[in-house]
Amino acid sequence: MRLFFVLISFMLISCTNDYEDFTENFDDYVPTSLKTENVIILVIDGPRMSETWNEPNKQYIPDRIKLMQEGVLISNFMNKGTTLTVSGHSSILNGTYENLDNNGTETPINPSLFQYFLKDKKLPNDKAWIIASKSKLKVLANCTDPKWKDQYLPKIDTGNANNTNRTDVLTIESFKNTLTKSSPNLVMINLKDVDIAGHENNWDGYIEAIKNTDRQIKEVWDFIQSDANYKDKTTLIVTNDHGRHDDDNGGFQSHGDKCKGCQHIEFFAIGPDFKKNTIINLGNYEQKDIAKTIGILLNFPLENSDGKVIKDIFINPYFIR
Repeated sequence: MRLFFVLISFMLISCTNDYEDFTENFDDYVPTSLKTENVIILVIDGPRMSETWNEPNKQYIPDRIKLMQEGVLISNFMNKGTTLTVSGHSSILNGTYENLDNNGTETPINPSLFQYFLKDKKLPNDKAWIIASKSKLKVLANCTDPKWKDQYLPKIDTGNANNTNRTDVLTIESFKNTLTKSSPNLVMINLKDVDIAGHENNWDGYIEAIKNTDRQIKEVWDFIQSDANYKDKTTLIVTNDHGRHDDDNGGFQSHGDKCKGCQHIEFFAIGPDFKKNTIINLGNYEQKDIAKTIGILLNFPLENSDGKVIKDIFINPYFIR
């Protein structure tokens, strides 16, 4: 408790936007000395902000509170699309809102940032990975756009040998093994345990899963920083596919509508090009903006994305070309 208030007392609260005059075309940006060479997207499936960053004492996320000294948080970040697992992950990866069947049988229309990245950089597919606790998320590796379908596909690790879901502990171990063996530049991790406990109406299990994912975020960051291939040149983005119903709209067991509990999600990030110890509460940033921001970090365009660059998190501005 005391640690949190000491931290907040030193935290910079961003209240102005220095980038209002910038356009959203990739060719209009010239990065100035960006250090990021790798991006890890860690998606925690389905917690509400009321049990994470908006919990009064922040008691369930102590590791994130400590990491905040190195990180940046957007306090009003939103999913303005479909607040379900497959659609939420899809908008993170392709920068558009698509209403996809949530059972994992419908492939997104638009190509993912993995496909754009692998094509632009001319890299083998083991340099981009989807590593998930939910097996149905394998559908996100491809798209139906005829210009992109079955091309530039990332590697997939989305469950056990029998294609069922697995625990988050096993997913984190798979992530570590993948970094060691393949040294990928772009990875999305999905952790499911929070969402599963919520759907089971298991409050104690839901809270325990939130605490576990908090520890796993630190575990991922510590592992990144212990590897010479990643240390000080990797950005970690922590976000959610969706929240959960707030107490006025049915409670924590489910999700899927446009209530604030379902739409309000986390954006917490640490990286060499981002501000530190900073909370941002401006800009109307949302889930579909993540993909285009990663495109700027790794210097590749996303032509189909209608998101915008999350400019306020960067240490240095971008110059108009």
